[in-house]
Amino acid sequence: MYALVSQRLNEGFGAGGPTFYPTVEIVAALNEAQRVFVLLTLGLETTVPWVVPAATTFFHMLVTFPDWVVPLRIATTAGAKVRPGRFSELWSLDSQWPQSPGAPNRYVHAGADLLAVYGQPAAPVTLNVTYARCPAPLVLDADVPEIPAEYHPELEKYARYRLRQVEGGEPFAAALPLLAEFLDAAGKYADYVRARNKGSSYDAQPFELASFDRSRLIGMSKQKK
Repeated sequence: MYALVSQRLNEGFGAGGPTFYPTVEIVAALNEAQRVFVLLTLGLETTVPWVVPAATTFFHMLVTFPDWVVPLRIATTAGAKVRPGRFSELWSLDSQWPQSPGAPNRYVHAGADLLAVYGQPAAPVTLNVTYARCPAPLVLDADVPEIPAEYHPELEKYARYRLRQVEGGEPFAAALPLLAEFLDAAGKYADYVRARNKGSSYDAQPFELASFDRSRLIGMSKQKK
């Protein structure tokens, strides 16, 4: 895929390699594009068992799951849902909740990866965690992105926009519509994922990109028209 990006940047990709945009920068831009797409859409997910240690309340989930983005559903092995909540709700419910023994029945997600569990089991217990995950990095030109195939061209568009940033001026202004097309595609897929997540009674939904003000991002391109 990075060969295509190089060609679209009007660079040769022969024996001499790219001239102005090294391969490592193109690969980094493509990986950034896929990560941003997944963050905006929550389009990749996985379900794994998670062993909750005894008498422990707070966890940094990136330590256990390096590809963690956001929890979608947490349940016991019997299928009972561990309900999401807020810290304020737990304090109102139980002033001693951080040290409250019992089977996990609620959780709070905060920041990038902090997860708090209420109650704390006396012995390790296994929960099934479904979470939105990051994509596997693209390394080789033949590597296939994990997002749906119809959105692969959007990664190339974002990569060109990202790489043109260092040029500024006219080249960057000409690349701004590529960002708008990328966001349009992400919004379309996010709508699909949102409907799917609601149908599955998941705890998190993608961003509402339709209400996002892009004027400060693509305003330059509008001024050119």
